[in-house]
Amino acid sequence: MKIETIKETLKMMDKINALLAEDFQALYHFEITPKQSILLQQVQEHKKITIGELAKHLNMSLSSTSQLVAKLEQDGYVKREVNPANRRETFVKLAEKAKLMYAEIESLDDVVIEKYFSKLEEEEIIHFQRFTNRLHDLILAEKSK
Repeated sequence: MKIETIKETLKMMDKINALLAEDFQALYHFEITPKQSILLQQVQEHKKITIGELAKHLNMSLSSTSQLVAKLEQDGYVKREVNPANRRETFVKLAEKAKLMYAEIESLDDVVIEKYFSKLEEEEIIHFQRFTNRLHDLILAEKSK
């Protein structure tokens, strides 16, 4: 019973994501792959981060991470900066194109929140937040084993 309920819920989440994709079509011109998106999220979260730290967060090799950063740098999404305290170390930071992309995402998030999420009861939103936080923590704990 529990597994079937989870499977049904996951299918519904896929349907919700497909419906919300229509609201985020304005972002398609950025042409970001899922791996690039995850890397950019890490850079945005940390403001500046080394390639080694990115590789750990992404569970990728240093060379694969470096190639991904090089492609994003070539496309204008990130820039590299030598660490003045350790010249052998390079920081990765968001470039202007990524900052513009995140500004667009924030605007679209506001529209989606107003259009859909604002229609939920406050208690539903609190339960949703607790659930997503709990699931996040469980996944992190499992991955760190």
